[in-house]
Amino acid sequence: MLTRGLLTPCELLLQSGFKRLPPATAGGSDFMRERTLRVERLGRVEYGAALEIQKQTERAVLNGEQPDTLLLLEHPHTLT
Repeated sequence: MLTRGLLTPCELLLQSGFKRLPPATAGGSDFMRERTLRVERLGRVEYGAALEIQKQTERAVLNGEQPDTLLLLEHPHTLT
């Protein structure tokens, strides 16, 4: 009878169809270059205001004016 141990997260991903990427070559690839992630904790923000912040942030990131940014916020309850 064969028994299997627990799989590592990497093994699980590979079994799910994810492909392992080749290691980056020194000086030849920027795949593994260091990047910065800016995190903004905004608290509770009305939907319209949050959407405008998101659009402004997207433009700034795309124009290289700020690093990739994660906006953490919540909206007030809304009845629909």
